[in-house]
Amino acid sequence: MASLGQKRACQDRAPAEDGRWEDANGTVRDDVQEETDIRTFDAAQRLFRDDNHIILGSPRANSFTEAVVSRIYGATPRRPRELDKFPYGFMWDSYREIPSAFGCRSRGAACGVYSTASRKVVAPYREVERGTGTDAAIVLVRFMYANRSTSHYADRDRRVLIALLGYGGLGTYGAARAVVDPDMMRGMYPPRPEDLHKVSGVPNWPPLMRPLRIEYTREPARNGYDNRVFQSVSFAE
Repeated sequence: MASLGQKRACQDRAPAEDGRWEDANGTVRDDVQEETDIRTFDAAQRLFRDDNHIILGSPRANSFTEAVVSRIYGATPRRPRELDKFPYGFMWDSYREIPSAFGCRSRGAACGVYSTASRKVVAPYREVERGTGTDAAIVLVRFMYANRSTSHYADRDRRVLIALLGYGGLGTYGAARAVVDPDMMRGMYPPRPEDLHKVSGVPNWPPLMRPLRIEYTREPARNGYDNRVFQSVSFAE
């Protein structure tokens, strides 16, 4: 982890009203769609055909995350103007900012997980040199029904894709702790398959995103050494 001195503070800038990307100089860019790695997005397409999967890391740490999560919500990867297609996204500080369909530069000092409904950061990222700080994460659960013609597990009706998307590394760790907690995850699983068909008439359960707040403590350390100690994880809303 970079030291606090290496990280720049969140910028007092906001994304344009239409969600267009601003570069590090605050210039609105219309050419945000970078050259895509075709193999990465082809692999993401295949991911939905078979088996169960866990995706780790935000788009900043894992480009595969951008391809998979964007596809789930019908967005174009790396286009911040499509942020409103997602219930939650990331408000990046200038140290972390990258073009993403579900992330853009922060407004003021509020960095972390952003709610597109309330237009607020609901799970803030706050780094401290000493005392109690917070990281943030998004957990995404997507249930699908197996394609029996291709599935290696033809006796299983349902498949699941889980994405653990931390603002920082400790955020991803906290999300992993959350998904193995039966009490936290109970509300993120679908009803019985037979009930699902009766309610929706389609063999898919809508994707569910939840924001997470991760709390940690730390003591002063030389040279920015990462000595954070995980304390707790909870749903931000």
